Amino acid sequence: MLEIAKWQEDLLKVTVLLIIAFIICILFFRIIAGIALIILGIWLEIVWLGICFGSIILGIVLLLCAPHILTLPLIVCEIGLEVMKGN
Repeated sequence: MLEIAKWQEDLLKVTVLLIIAFIICILFFRIIAGIALIILGIWLEIVWLGICFGSIILGIVLLLCAPHILTLPLIVCEIGLEVMKGN
């Protein structure tokens, strides 16, 4: 059998632990980034609705002609979900 020195065995253990820590950090970053994007999307939606309905005429025109534009900032929430899924 192949003899492994003590320092080589320790080096292998440290390497495996570093790889596991790296994978955990990547997964943790994806979750944090996804949550941050979802919060940003909700905040942008509130601000966007405030701008649209702060100007009453613009709000009514958008509501009647193009209601899908009112939910436009929620795309950022969808991007946040995709980041969390890893796609």
